[in-house]
Amino acid sequence: MDRTGKLIVPYHNRVGNFSEGLVWVHNHYTSKYGFMNRTGKLVVQYIYTQVKNFSEGLAAVKKNGKWGFIDTTGKLIIDNQFESANSFSEGLAIVEKDNKYGVIINPLKK
Repeated sequence: MDRTGKLIVPYHNRVGNFSEGLVWVHNHYTSKYGFMNRTGKLVVQYIYTQVKNFSEGLAAVKKNGKWGFIDTTGKLIIDNQFESANSFSEGLAIVEKDNKYGVIINPLKK
């Protein structure tokens, strides 16, 4: 709600916390996740089976059983190729691929 009590993000049955201007939302009709901005506009469509909050410009998203990373516009930056993925912290994220864990570097950091 805004300061006047007006609802700015439509009700959903599951909603995350705002991070980097976006909040993940769950569509209970499709059982998929997307992201909304502060005005309630859906900026990333409901196409993911799981998502994590944005961190350092990227969010981990799961589609077709694999995790990848999108930017705040919804563009896929790192292909969905991981069995698991943590959010970026200090430019790094821990991921699992082929039952082995490793660290990837945030491609948005220079």
